[in-house]
Amino acid sequence: MQNLRLLLKSLIKEVLGDYSMAGSLRNDAPRNIRTGQSVIQTRGNVISDEASNLSSMRKVARVLIRRDDGKILTIVSLKDPSHISLPGGGVEPGESLEDAARRELWEETGLIAGDLILIRTDIGPTEETTIFRAKNISGKIRSSEEGDVSWRDSKDLLKIGLL
Repeated sequence: MQNLRLLLKSLIKEVLGDYSMAGSLRNDAPRNIRTGQSVIQTRGNVISDEASNLSSMRKVARVLIRRDDGKILTIVSLKDPSHISLPGGGVEPGESLEDAARRELWEETGLIAGDLILIRTDIGPTEETTIFRAKNISGKIRSSEEGDVSWRDSKDLLKIGLL
């Protein structure tokens, strides 16, 4: 947590510099930082607010599997067929991101990933999603209660914003 605070502190300092409030010098309002329409009292508040938001975010691990022909494995929700996602789901307390990715892949598709390669982590308003690329896959594909497994063209997935 201390490392996270230091990182946030350096990022905030880098972004804010010595200016705030639409370009006015910080000396004009030395303890205020304007963000949108709200005014936050001190840099310390910004750091503690950001740190608490990140620590309370839901963590999700997803797995990207690409065939040689470029098609990507997806899950089509049984509850909402318009909802298409990569296999994956929430990280359980005490579980690593990699372990969660492996577990969710197996639960949703019946596949086992030999190797997982970190692709990226996206931080949204309510969750932090980490995507791994799976290599050396074994097992037999099956659908689950989460949804139907299907192969989709990567161009289609780019259009809907999944990749």
